[in-house]
Amino acid sequence: MHNNLKAAFCAALLLMASGLFASDRAAGWWWSTEPADVPGRWVLHARNYCVLSFSGAPDIPHGTVTATGFCPPVFLSRPRWWFDDAGRVVIGHRHGDPLAVLEVGHGRLDGQIATGETVSLIR
Repeated sequence: MHNNLKAAFCAALLLMASGLFASDRAAGWWWSTEPADVPGRWVLHARNYCVLSFSGAPDIPHGTVTATGFCPPVFLSRPRWWFDDAGRVVIGHRHGDPLAVLEVGHGRLDGQIATGETVSLIR
């Protein structure tokens, strides 16, 4: 009887935990099953003031990038963004040539642009 009580308790805990995380978008980063929430405004950590606005909605994994301020020239041609197979954010020309490849972190994007310069974007 004691083992049956333990099994029932464990099953109840598993059901509660799965119910908590199954519908919570904020928990997506924990399980890494959903793409990052990229659309919106990002500030480029650099010497000059630069804001990159990524178009799209949270559930759309691609769009365009609009640069405001003193941004590196690679971002001034209104490039597109998308996720690659590894879950990284790629910013590139309309023909698919990458201008930047960025790793997704908690509230930040880190990587390199085509010139080899390391960049960080934060919300």
